[in-house]
Amino acid sequence: MDIKLLHINKQFDNKPVLKDLSITFPQGRISCLMGPSGIGKTTLINLIMGLEKADSGTITGLEDKIISPVFQEDRLIEHWDAINNIKLVCSKDVTNKIIEDELNKVGLYEDRYKPVLTLSGGMRRRVALLRALLHDGNLLILDEPFKGLDKELKNRVIEYVKEKAKGKTVILVTHDLKDAELLEAIQIRMLE
Repeated sequence: MDIKLLHINKQFDNKPVLKDLSITFPQGRISCLMGPSGIGKTTLINLIMGLEKADSGTITGLEDKIISPVFQEDRLIEHWDAINNIKLVCSKDVTNKIIEDELNKVGLYEDRYKPVLTLSGGMRRRVALLRALLHDGNLLILDEPFKGLDKELKNRVIEYVKEKAKGKTVILVTHDLKDAELLEAIQIRMLE
């Protein structure tokens, strides 16, 4: 089922952030939400996740969705290693061996037992991304998931995301048009 936002309005401290916004995110596709900073992209995904409530308008299509998010902040448990941070949200079917194999695919195998507070920003980002992808969600919400990654690593991780996201509905927030193109995503531009 497509996710449809119809005539959404949201303001903070009497300042409108979203004004009569209507968008459809197609089922089973990657959609890239693009636009300048401060336009309301993060507010929009917070509405979809139920972390904020719209002042008016409706959101439909979430009834059968299990949401797996990557927030702008990594939201990892600092003193835990990558494996335990990922296991926290996974079913019992996702074993340490599976997680290790997936960490290897994104270049983190050697660092799998290090506390995440010792990892670089790009490494932490990949842990957060794996955590969302290995959780059994059917709606992935990825807010700037590739920040902190150099070009070569970013391309590798984008290919990984494309593979793991097949058949799932994905809402990706990015400023980078190339990310949207590499993901073969539907581009949804938010304008002022």
